[in-house]
Amino acid sequence: MDKKEEMYQHVQECIKNNLNQQAYCVERGINIARFYYWKKKYLQEQINDSSFITVSAPPQSTGRQLELLFPNGLRLYCGYDAPAGLLKELINL
Repeated sequence: MDKKEEMYQHVQECIKNNLNQQAYCVERGINIARFYYWKKKYLQEQINDSSFITVSAPPQSTGRQLELLFPNGLRLYCGYDAPAGLLKELINL
């Protein structure tokens, strides 16, 4: 396994399990700046590979509503079970 694959696995695990990034890195002996570098690369690749990235609710979340906040200030509220096609249409308006 090369360095990229190794770091992407760490990034994916941290994101998937909604873990504290700093604590995650300390526990595994990973330099936090290096982790942030690889996380940025990973997320950028995800955006370039597809128009959607995986979003998961924190384990303590009790609501069934998803809120997406865009850099331009737009907020999109929808249920977690909203069809991906509908979300894509709403985002592209």
